[in-house]
Amino acid sequence: MRVLFYEPNHTGHHFAYLARMLPGFIELPVEVALATTPEAVASHEFEMTLKQYEDRIEVLPSCRPLIKRAPLRNSWRRCADLASVVKQWKPDHVCVVYADGIWQVLSATKALGFNLLPQGPTYEAWMYRGGFTYPDATSRRQQRNKRLFQRFLKQGVFARIHFDDELVLEFTRRLPPTPTEVVLPPNPVRYAEVPSRDDARRRLDLPREATIVSCLGMADHRKGVHLAMAAIQQLASTAGDRPHVRLFIGGPQSDAIRELLTEPVWQNLVEAGTILTADRFLSEQDMLDAAAASDLLLAPYFKHSGRSSIILWAAAVGRPVVAVDRGCIRYVVEHEQLGAVCNVEDAEVFASAIRLRLEQPWTDEDRQRVRKYAQWHSIENYQQLCSACVRQRLEAGQ
Repeated sequence: MRVLFYEPNHTGHHFAYLARMLPGFIELPVEVALATTPEAVASHEFEMTLKQYEDRIEVLPSCRPLIKRAPLRNSWRRCADLASVVKQWKPDHVCVVYADGIWQVLSATKALGFNLLPQGPTYEAWMYRGGFTYPDATSRRQQRNKRLFQRFLKQGVFARIHFDDELVLEFTRRLPPTPTEVVLPPNPVRYAEVPSRDDARRRLDLPREATIVSCLGMADHRKGVHLAMAAIQQLASTAGDRPHVRLFIGGPQSDAIRELLTEPVWQNLVEAGTILTADRFLSEQDMLDAAAASDLLLAPYFKHSGRSSIILWAAAVGRPVVAVDRGCIRYVVEHEQLGAVCNVEDAEVFASAIRLRLEQPWTDEDRQRVRKYAQWHSIENYQQLCSACVRQRLEAGQ
């Protein structure tokens, strides 16, 4: 069997997730290839995540780079590039590692009688953005996407969709059966012995004697990093005799966040050590250390749907979170009792929630409970569940 992975985007968590997924496939009696862009192969992210598998997979740098701020053009380009590489490499099974943004084009063209993707292979996809299915998704655009998504499931373009969102799964379970199976995958984190706080801080060059709250991963406005900065500024201005709380922003920063940090008000907080930064890609070990080095993790993702991997990294090391009070993140934090949620767009409310969570006891029982939740999200379980469809096909002799 020949298995093709399609992932043209190397930024953020894209290659990190793929690197955690691949071992579940390359241990099988299959040929594996990755279709991506030349820029991706030359990237630091590829060096840090996928280069270790170069001798076990075929890398096909035949895709075109994504165009900034052109979602519709990107969708057509991605569909065309995927179709082209499928025709050339002739796989039996195709894994579209990030199908958000292309399923709409695939659905619309299918409804018009056109199949953009070559017939023959089994197509499987991973998706993350399903906010249009939420109970409070009432705008005309969201309602349209909801109807389009229901039609897409009926069309059976993908045999299986791994949707990283509990609320989407609940939505699909209320629908009549369709040819497309929707499953909830783990959000992969390294479940291992928790590093000591001192060791983790030493490796990341963070102050040992400090109260540290952290935003980890891609640092941009969509994930509310600027909101965390505003909350920390509020805490600093009202601290009085209470402990000084520092914000660690760990992960590659968007141009907008990088520029924001140069403004005098924020530069002063950086120079005072109130805001600490590591503007670089964080390896798996870095993420584990950064979570263990923190007293509290923040997920102020006010323009994000789906889970947050940060709340899983927090759970993996037994730390609490303060997160946005909406969507799947709110559902997971409240249902699994991972910490607190609040209106992160109000700096005073957000700051108060951080202070309250830091002052409330977080017991050994709490730590054990959240780590038990994180165990299902281990990388090993992720690999098994992501490769389950291919394993089933192999067992069936397909």
